[in-house]
Amino acid sequence: MKKWKKTRRVGITPANAGRIAVLPFENLSADPEKRLFADGVQDEILNDLAKIADLKVISRTCVMQYKSDAKRNLRQIANDSALPQ
Repeated sequence: MKKWKKTRRVGITPANAGRIAVLPFENLSADPEKRLFADGVQDEILNDLAKIADLKVISRTCVMQYKSDAKRNLRQIANDSALPQ
């Protein structure tokens, strides 16, 4: 039997436990029409996660500010005060 090591979870605090944000997917293809596919994948994941009663899903509108070509630090996004608590 494999023993699990206790690890420290970075970025999870009592204030944001049970919250999740699905960040926008980037279209890596040469076809600009695939952008709609990437948006659809994000929507489907959001809809499925929203069915989990104990999980607060940050809305698509709130995370769309992160849809850009700029590189983002996930730890900074997790602690962003612009996201609803």
